[in-house]
Amino acid sequence: MIRELAIDRLSAYLAHECRPENVESVKSYLHELRLVGDEFDRALFEEFMTFTNDLDRDRGERIGAAAPELVALVEEAGFDWSDATRYARPSART
Repeated sequence: MIRELAIDRLSAYLAHECRPENVESVKSYLHELRLVGDEFDRALFEEFMTFTNDLDRDRGERIGAAAPELVALVEEAGFDWSDATRYARPSART
């Protein structure tokens, strides 16, 4: 679901408002998103969450505040956003 939404949005962006200097990058993202298909690598997704949480803690940010739609879509797909980190120290602010 999230991948399809990304493909739809990138395709619309490419068709209607993409700046010329971004066209090749957007086409490349679309190609990669379509290439992956319906495969889902849970371990890779967990790595993404951990990496994102490390960056958030380092920067004093939260993905839930920066991209609430993404977190909601992840939860809608049946995954709770983990608070796990690899390198960052736990924070009282989550």
